[in-house]
Amino acid sequence: MNQEAVIAQSLRSLQEAGDIAKIISMSHLLPPPSRQKINMDWIQLHPNEFDSQRIQKRLERALTKYGFRFSQGTQHYIDQLGQGFARDSVLLPSHLNAPDIGPDLKRLFFQKDNRFTAIIYIHPSRDLWLYKDTSRFKTRLVQSLTQAGIDPGGYDLTGANLLTGQLKALILQNLKVSLILAASSILVILWFYFRKLRYLFYAILPLVSGLSVLMGMMVLLSIEFNFLNIMVIPMIIGIGIDDGVHFTNTLRYPDDNSSLNGLFQTGRAVVLTSLTTIAGFGSIILSHYPGLKSMGTVAVIGIAGCLLSSIIIMPAIFFHIERNKRQIT
Repeated sequence: MNQEAVIAQSLRSLQEAGDIAKIISMSHLLPPPSRQKINMDWIQLHPNEFDSQRIQKRLERALTKYGFRFSQGTQHYIDQLGQGFARDSVLLPSHLNAPDIGPDLKRLFFQKDNRFTAIIYIHPSRDLWLYKDTSRFKTRLVQSLTQAGIDPGGYDLTGANLLTGQLKALILQNLKVSLILAASSILVILWFYFRKLRYLFYAILPLVSGLSVLMGMMVLLSIEFNFLNIMVIPMIIGIGIDDGVHFTNTLRYPDDNSSLNGLFQTGRAVVLTSLTTIAGFGSIILSHYPGLKSMGTVAVIGIAGCLLSSIIIMPAIFFHIERNKRQIT
């Protein structure tokens, strides 16, 4: 319990700095034995101030004055208060397994056999959705506890935000391997289909340009990858490759020996499919949940980047190729 009180006290500096909004610990409800002894000595020196009957009479008068009544629940509270004032021995961890212990105190410790582990609830003052904010908050906690002389092996940091941050890091790490395998598979398939390096380049150009636009916009808008928006990356890759393959096939198999004639038909189909997908995923941008909102934002930016690359870069390449053909003929 003494270490729990030291940990809770060491976090006060972060609370004063504004990093922590609220700290709930056992030391708030159950002070260390040394502090309990000081409180009991003070109560014994001032018996009149801590007389439960006197407190009850003053409370009844105040409630009556303002139109309230003295309920049975209030009487139970006064009785419990009187028992606390009359206590002549300190409370120890062994007393925590009493059957009548309140829920507010039960959630502040964990018992296994005869060992008690204290639990401190820390409420951050700001949202920790971004991984960098979670990592920074965890670093500040460890630094504060280390400066207080607390051994890192004497406590464990856990919670939804920290676990989510570790999950994000694991997903991003696995994503790198998945993207390498996916890119390799796509290149092999396209090579066997086109059999020419320049057609392979045309097919992946909208995807590469679209992903470049996505990365740049995410930096400008301060959007980080998380375990939700990361799931739309394979979809963006698929749509970008589809756009490139359709336009490249138009170049390989032109109508009336002119790829520009088929370009408009292919372009209309690509624009329509991209816009309908953007409309579908764009609707979740209106969500109040940050994960879904970022998922829709990344999907819209990525698909739009591939679309713009397809209808701007690809026609320019086709026009250049057609002009060279006419000059040769």
